[in-house]
This record gives sequence, structure tokens and C-alpha cells, in this order.
Amino acid sequence: MVGALQYLTMTRPDISYVVHVISQFMHAPCTTHLHAVKRIFRYLQGALSYGLWLHLAATPSVIDAYSNVDRVGYKDSCWSTTGYALFFDPNLIS
Repeated sequence: MVGALQYLTMTRPDISYVVHVISQFMHAPCTTHLHAVKRIFRYLQGALSYGLWLHLAATPSVIDAYSNVDRVGYKDSCWSTTGYALFFDPNLIS
């Protein structure tokens, strides 16, 4: 297939962490958080071509997902620790 559908941008792993951190302050944002969001926007303006690019393939693709949880890692606070890995064919996506 040729044209616009030949390449597909899937995700922006370069900003996922900072967006996650900023989103934690949505209930009570302040000037510092607004400056951080503006900095993210400035970064995105200069990095429009960044991302994970997927190419159409002749063979079917496989998505594998793995997760793990540790429920007794913090015995004093009863916090749990989780982790995950998402693979698209042999490539680690998240």
C-alpha cells in the first residue's frame, strides 16, 4: 500500500512520563504546572516528527503483553508495586 497509510505513528514515549506527572496536579494546578505544560508544548513544537513509526508488513504482526505485581513489597504501608512490558513483534513499545 502506497501513500498516507503506509506509515503510522503510534505513540510518543518521549513525553509519556512528564504528561503522567503533570496530570497528577489537575485537581489543583498552579503557575508552576502551567509553565511545565508550556514547556511540554514547546518541546512538541520542535519534535513533530518524533514517535514510533509502524510500517505495514506482509506478514501478520504479534502483540505480546506481560505484567507483574508485588503486593507485599511495602509491608508497612500495604502498597503494591506493578510493572508491565508491551511488545509489538520483537520491539518493546511500553
